Order: sequence, then C-alpha cells, then structure tokens
Amino acid sequence: MNKGFIAHRVLVIIVLVTVALFLPLPSRVKVAARADGESWKWISTGSLSDKRARHSATLLENGTVLVVGGFDNSGELSTCEIYDPDTGVWHATGSLNTPRSGHVGVMLANGSVLVVGGMNGGYTLASAEIYDPTTGNWSPTGSMSATRIGFQAVELQDDRILVMGGFDDDKSLASAEIYNPLTGMWSSTGAMKSARDDFSASLLPDGRVLVAGGSRDGEFLTIAEVYNPLTGSWSLTGSMAAARYSHTAASLVDGHVLVAGGADDIQNLSSAELFDPDSGLWTAVGSMSSARTRGAGVLMIDGRVLVAGGSSYSGAVNSAEMFDPASGIWSAGGLLAEARVLHTATRLPDGGVLVVGGTNTSGYLASAELYIPPAKDWNWYFTSPMSIARTLHTAVRLVDGRILVAGGSNGNSLASAEIYDPVNGAWSATGSLKTPRTGHTATLLLDGRVLAAAGNNAGTYLSSVEIYDPATGEWTSTGLMTTPRVGHTATLLTDGRVLVVGGVTDTAIRLSAPEIFDPVSGTWSPAGTMSSARHGHSATRLFDGRVLVAGGYNGDSSQATTEFFDPSTGDWSPGSLMKSPRDFHSATLLPDGRLLAAGGFSNGVIATAELYDPGSGLWTMTGAMSAARMDRTAALLLDGSVLVAGGYNSGALAGVEIFDPAEGTWKQAETLNVARQYHTLTPLGAGGLLVAGGDDNVGGYYASAEIYTLLSRNIYLPIVEFQLSSNEP
Repeated sequence: MNKGFIAHRVLVIIVLVTVALFLPLPSRVKVAARADGESWKWISTGSLSDKRARHSATLLENGTVLVVGGFDNSGELSTCEIYDPDTGVWHATGSLNTPRSGHVGVMLANGSVLVVGGMNGGYTLASAEIYDPTTGNWSPTGSMSATRIGFQAVELQDDRILVMGGFDDDKSLASAEIYNPLTGMWSSTGAMKSARDDFSASLLPDGRVLVAGGSRDGEFLTIAEVYNPLTGSWSLTGSMAAARYSHTAASLVDGHVLVAGGADDIQNLSSAELFDPDSGLWTAVGSMSSARTRGAGVLMIDGRVLVAGGSSYSGAVNSAEMFDPASGIWSAGGLLAEARVLHTATRLPDGGVLVVGGTNTSGYLASAELYIPPAKDWNWYFTSPMSIARTLHTAVRLVDGRILVAGGSNGNSLASAEIYDPVNGAWSATGSLKTPRTGHTATLLLDGRVLAAAGNNAGTYLSSVEIYDPATGEWTSTGLMTTPRVGHTATLLTDGRVLVVGGVTDTAIRLSAPEIFDPVSGTWSPAGTMSSARHGHSATRLFDGRVLVAGGYNGDSSQATTEFFDPSTGDWSPGSLMKSPRDFHSATLLPDGRLLAAGGFSNGVIATAELYDPGSGLWTMTGAMSAARMDRTAALLLDGSVLVAGGYNSGALAGVEIFDPAEGTWKQAETLNVARQYHTLTPLGAGGLLVAGGDDNVGGYYASAEIYTLLSRNIYLPIVEFQLSSNEP
C-alpha cells in the first residue's frame, strides 16, 4: 500500500490495528531520550460545528482529519467536517447520502474513504458510501449482504477490506465478507467460529487477522480466532484470561497485540493482556490504574499506547494512561479538558493525537483536544534538496499537502518550480513560470490554484501575474497589475479575492495604492489609497475579515503606523501606532486573535516584539527575542506558540526561537543545520515545518531543505492505522 503519512483511522470505541509503513530515516540522525507521558500535554483546539458521538474520524493523505456522521439529540447525522491541524479550524464538506452512526470508516489505497454499516432511525444498515477528498462528495458503492453494527473492518495487505461480525437488529453475527475497491463489490468469505459483536480486530505482521473477545447474544467471550486471507478461513487460537467486550486493542511495534480494559458481565476492567502471534498465547501485563470501557486508543510514535477517556462506573472519564511495552506497565497520560466516551482519537502525522466529540453527563460534545509533544522532542533534519539552489523564492502548501516552490534567484532570476512531497520527502519538477521572477508573492486561492504576482526579473520590475493549476502542473498568465512592484504583500480575503498592498518600484518609489485581484474575472481593480506608502510591511487578515497593515519602510525611515482595510466597504482606516517602528518583521496571528510582530529593522536589526489586541485596538510590548533578526519567516505551532527560524543580523542566522503567548516569553529551540536568510518556512501539517533554500549572505545560494519534526522519527517506527467501531447495537 502507498499511504504516506496516514497514521490511522478512528471510528468509535474498540481499536483495530492494520498495516505498518515505515518512516524514512532522516539524513542527519539525532537521538533523544523518549519523553515521559507526563511531559506531553492536552490543549483545546477548534470545535466542531455539530455536536456528535459514535462518529468516525479518518486521517486523509494531506494530513487533515475527516469526521463523518454520528449521533446527537436529533438522531443520526449526515454532516461531515474536516479538521486542519495547521490552523486548528474545522470546515464543512459534503454530507453522507444516508445519515448514520456506529459505522466504520476505512481509508482505501487510492486515498478515498469507505464508510459502511452503522445505524439509522433504530435500524442497522448494510449500505456503504465512498468519499472523494478531491471533490468533497460522497457516492454510493456496493452494499454488504448483512446489516451490521458493533462490527469491525480491517484493510488486508492486498488493499481489500475484510468486514466481520457485529449485530443485525436481531442477533450477533459470525459472517464475514470482503470489499474489493477495484470493483466496488462485496463477496462472502469464511464465517468466524463464534458469532460476536463489540470485539477487537487486529492485523498481524504476517497478514492474518486476530479477533478477540466481544459479546455473543449477551454472553461475554474470552475466545480469540485468526483469519487467514490465503485460505479464507478462521481457526481458533489461545483464549484470553478474562472475558471482555468494548475493550481497546493495539498492535505493537514488535507484532504483539495489546488488549486493555473493557467490561465483562459484572464489572468494568482495568486488566490488560498481550497476544503473541508466534505462539498463539496470551500473557498478563500491568493493569491500568482506572477500570474503563470504550476508551479510545492510539499507538504513539514512540511505540507506546495511549488510552484516553472512556466510561467507568460513574460515567465518562477524563483521564488518560500510557502503556510502555518495554516495561509492561502503565503511567499517567494527563487529563483531558472534558470527560468523554463514544469519541474518536486520531494520531496526526507529527505524532500528536486529536480527540474529537463524544458524550458525557452534560450531553453530546462538539469540543476537540490535542495531545501534543513537548518542544524539546522536536528537531531539524535535512530532507532531500531542491534541484536548483534559490533564494527570495515563494513556497505555498497546496490543498493536497504538497509544497509548491517557485521562482527566486541564484544570481539570475528563476522561472523553474518544483514540488516537495512530505509523504516520501522528495522533490519533483513541475511547470515553470511564464516569466522568471524573484521577490514576488504567491497566494493559495480558494479553488486550490496559486497566484504569483509581480516581482523582479533581471532588474525589470514586473506587473505580470500568473496562476498555477495543480491539476495540470502548468502556469497561465492572467490580468496585469496596474503598477509593477517588489516588496509588496498579498493577502487572501474571505471572499476569495487577493489584496496586494505596498511595495517599491524600479525608481525606488514606495507605493500607497493597493490593488485587488478577482480570480473569477482574472482582473485587477483599485482598492483605495493607504495613508502611508510602504514596503517591507506586514499585512494580516484578522478573524473579522479586515486586513491589518503594519510597519514597513516609506523611503525615509521605518514606520510605526498601521491601518486597516475593510473588504466589505473597500475603505481604509487608521490603526494605533506600533510601540516600535519596524520593517521586514514577522507577523503571526495567534489563536486568540492577537497579532505578534517580531524583529525586523529600525535603525538596525532589532529583537523586540509586540502584540496587537483587537479588543482594545492597542499594541503592547512583549518579551524580546534573544537574537535580533529580520526576515519574515515565522510559523504558528500546534500549541499556539510561534516559531521563528534563521534570518539576518550582520550575517545569516541558524538560531531558532519559540514564543509562548501565555507567558510572553521566548525560548531557544534546536538550531537549523544551516545558517540561512531569505529562505521559506512552510507548514507541513500537524506541526511539522519545511525550510527550503535561502542564501548565506556571502554569495552562496542553498538548494538544501530541512524539516522540523519529532526526534523520535529518526527511529524506524511504523505508522499504524487504527479503526474503531461502535460498541453498542
């Protein structure tokens, strides 16, 4: 299979582990001690639009998470939402044809998502649908021969989907069937030795499938059996020591399978057992500190297993625990902000975990939380270099998660473009710009295309504009800007238009006349006049849709003035003065709506930083960086902190610092492998970053690239896909 960074898929309660894919070893190997569970932390992130439980959650190939259906006070849901780990924001996507809860969702080899079974209106379902991430739409596919809930689905090593067991409104099922993604059809295969629902199913390293425990028409089972896809038949294997259903199961790195918790006919369980696929036997390991059922489980990037939330005697719980296979014991995994059960847990590409929805005593939940690693577990590694060294280029993350790098200079203006694929860490050529350009802007449009505007070609300042289409890999020319410019900003507005502000002409005139691009008509129009001409400024779209332009250079001095553009009226209005004049600074919008401006130039390179509060409309000083720097490369991290990397201060810099908005302080982080300026810093999804190109300030241009990622990724750990399914008929 070719699943790239797909870490797992989550549905609702019992964990099922499928295929293992291995991460490439970074070219610069650094090894660090694994962090204890307590050093990770839970933080809140954006909430769903709809409260829901018994939904499914699937990690898509571009690193976003698709949440499907579920149940709330009104009944089964057809709505679906997508979470973007880069922004912490959800957006709606196409709705199911049939509302459902307690279904199973499985990523197919082509990147689409199969959703099957579940319940609607009190009746179990046999129908199935397929989600196409490229269109955001659902389409029907073949139906199962039996209606099912409380079943399991496993992707086999040949990409077919094995579905087994469950409940059909009347009884527990032993039947099994296989879905062929190439034909969209189901075919029967051998039935299990024992009918069961609310069991676990795990793919073993040799391609067989282990099912364990569950309920058989009210009888709770210790029985385990193994499916052989070569023969299409099941055989009994060793039984567990304890009968259990609605438990958590995870395939470990060494091939053993962990089952933990669940319930029997008397009580919830805290005990755990390990299955050895070689001997077919189970052995007891340490028990969890809390008995729980319906806990959401995730195999962590360091090989441990996280179990979060679930249900105890008193209801939903907010505790989490971590199992260490090396010691066989559990440790505390921190506390969720909300107790929850019938939720999902999804491991993100960077190793963090997204927990979504569920229910507790207060009702159904729309909230979501992230379990994130500490900053000390992150580092920079070389990845594949670009084919051409370049500086003053642009880099844009495409909708599918790849990074488009275009133009720039290596002594000559460049037209070439290339794409970085974070799945395999490789670059590939794509269509070249129509016009070589450096110092231009590149903006991702709402339809997924990329707008490249203005810039400089061998000393000629450009008004030309072109659009890149990822579907064809080609650039096409579009309407000319009124004024050629370099050093401008380009900001995507909420309505899909692009606001270009400021810049400088080839006669060193700073510009105050903005322009707006309409991607529908492909034309530019005036956007009023700023009160101050400027270049090297920042332009940030705030949460209310206005654009805040701050600082810059007017030809005489660095500026502290700010002003707002309101797209609804097309008018400009003054803002409060910054505490320090600055140009070529970084500007980062924080999750709470404040804006961080850091570094830049003001009669010399500066280290100061300040915050704009949209509530008060005022700027206030905050902690200064340890090193003065200019060069607008900053990125928002998963926990709401801000990372700045490299830049210029009497030479190119390798230093990296992270700003904590809660404390108003900076701390030093692991340095870049190469000191560089005028590079790009681009999110890879879920906390990862890509630094590409730049120069050394003494005539050397870089083709090299580095990724910011977890230290533990330098170990060959599998990316394991989880499938959870509803516990309740």
